[in-house]
Amino acid sequence: MDKTIGVLIVETDAGTPGMATSNDLKPSTIMSAEEEAQNFFVDRLSENVLIFDGDGYLITANEEAKQLYKKLGYQDEIIGLFYDNLTLDYYTFDYIKFRAERSSSNWFFDVETHYLQYYFTIKYSWIKNKQRLVVIIQDTTEVKKREEELVLKAVAIREIHHRVKNNLQSIVSLLETDTLTPFRITGSRFARHPRFTSRIEQILST
Repeated sequence: MDKTIGVLIVETDAGTPGMATSNDLKPSTIMSAEEEAQNFFVDRLSENVLIFDGDGYLITANEEAKQLYKKLGYQDEIIGLFYDNLTLDYYTFDYIKFRAERSSSNWFFDVETHYLQYYFTIKYSWIKNKQRLVVIIQDTTEVKKREEELVLKAVAIREIHHRVKNNLQSIVSLLETDTLTPFRITGSRFARHPRFTSRIEQILST
């Protein structure tokens, strides 16, 4: 049977090096850890995400956002740039902050914009207690292109309907003219009448 021979107790003074607690960490160290965790999370989002500090300078951007701005012509690092140098909808940071600070809580705002040949939906979130502006940019270019194609198709269909209507009016006029001739043709006999079919073909070919 095993016996307990003794117990070793090690006491460590609160000031012993290498045994720092969260209370001993410098605020900058804690902030760095928070930012690292924040960047880790943001970088895994599929949307284009930008986070600005309370003064309007970009402190976080995920890889999707960085690639988007490269596509828009920003070849240098965008971290550290002022908001007004990155805006895609021409709102200034002062304007956004003014609107956000008038709210008693967190503030949200969506806008659709057109920049170069691209279309975007931009979602703003002002985190009041952190003094942070979170901007999520959704590229809606393909959706807008499809919408434009549908509009063009609708216009083409309306034009076709307009031409058909005009052609039908012409046909009606021809039929009315035929009814005034000595040879009155009614009912299904119209379809077999050579003058009728030849004129229909002439109208539809224009």
